[in-house]
Amino acid sequence: MSGAGRYRYLFSPLRIGPVVVRNRIVFSAHLTNYAEDGLPTRQHADYYAARAAGGVGLIPPTGPTRS
Repeated sequence: MSGAGRYRYLFSPLRIGPVVVRNRIVFSAHLTNYAEDGLPTRQHADYYAARAAGGVGLIPPTGPTRS
């Protein structure tokens, strides 16, 4: 099977409940260590905005951190 056939759905939209994501590429949640006092920072927003601008369809948020 060609690459185009194997991945034909990869760049197509996907409905997840009431949300439609633009493609099926998922950026895995992971710890960035950017939190301050357990809260997200501007660095978090910039980091995830850069990934979204790169074409990722879904970015699940990371969980809370503990010091």
